Amino acid sequence: MNATANIPFWVPIVASTLSNAHLASVLPDLSASKVATLRARFGFPVFADKPHGSAAANWLALLGQIEDEVLARLVNVRYDTSITSHLITAIRNDLGISSYSARKPKLQPRIRDMVGRYTARNIAKGRGISVKVIEAYRNLAAADIATAATMQAQADGIWKPEWIELLPHQTNAQITRATGIDPREVRAMRNTLQIAGPSTRTYWKLVSNEELALTSDEQLCALYGGPLADFAAQRLVKALEDKAVAKEISRSKQLPDHLTHFLNQMPLRRLAKLVALSEFHLKRQRDTLGIEPYNPFPVQFESLLSTRTDSEVAGIARIPVSTVRYRRNKLRMPSYSARQDS
Repeated sequence: MNATANIPFWVPIVASTLSNAHLASVLPDLSASKVATLRARFGFPVFADKPHGSAAANWLALLGQIEDEVLARLVNVRYDTSITSHLITAIRNDLGISSYSARKPKLQPRIRDMVGRYTARNIAKGRGISVKVIEAYRNLAAADIATAATMQAQADGIWKPEWIELLPHQTNAQITRATGIDPREVRAMRNTLQIAGPSTRTYWKLVSNEELALTSDEQLCALYGGPLADFAAQRLVKALEDKAVAKEISRSKQLPDHLTHFLNQMPLRRLAKLVALSEFHLKRQRDTLGIEPYNPFPVQFESLLSTRTDSEVAGIARIPVSTVRYRRNKLRMPSYSARQDS
């Protein structure tokens, strides 16, 4: 008996747009592993994305939920294929799924407009549509949703194009500080556009080389806020652009004389990552030179502790309130009470 006898005619045509698990969900008596075996044995096209990647949209869940021609267009855009609406209709009929016009409930245009602006769970409430269907549409129509959201946000005057370009490079908090947009709006836009935040450490404020050359870390901190360590780190990164310096650090397992002042300007772990040395080597050099460990709380502001609230001290010193509270507790100093001034 032919091993492909029970495989629908359309599977080889759309195999590149569906994962093994998605195909197995509509093929009787076949698991994802068996589909993978058949895919390899009979030379079916390989799925175009990671099984759980951003493009892994199970568009089969949308059969009958949206118009066949709309579904065909979305699949073609997403996977760069040339599937026709007639093929979508044939697949739907083969699986015994009713058409969009005959179906209730379904993903009507007004419901589709909500996708990307609200969570799938909230959209599904009271509408008789499963979360799985809404998520499938969100993944498949990501490009359309992102374009519509961007155009609407720009039309409303909330988002400028250059602000949207910040999303992959800055955290939500940084974008809020830079633009004044409510953090909830920033988070919603990031989710709508499906843009992940930066995967590496970011700075409170990224300054230019000219500013680093002409301004001290203390002046930059006073000008832009944020911790001193952020500006010191940027200054160190600039110094490490000299390959000779980087090679010398790697060879000697310590910082050269003109960079030793960085040993107490940021946490040891952060410094170790920047210069590609172990914390052990850096601590040994710091102890040998008799340099005090890094203190995130500037010593010159210790006299303010207990004389003002922690938040007031944090504002003056331009550091997090948690850092002020930690330092005050470390020094066993009581919190400020307004009664002290009465």
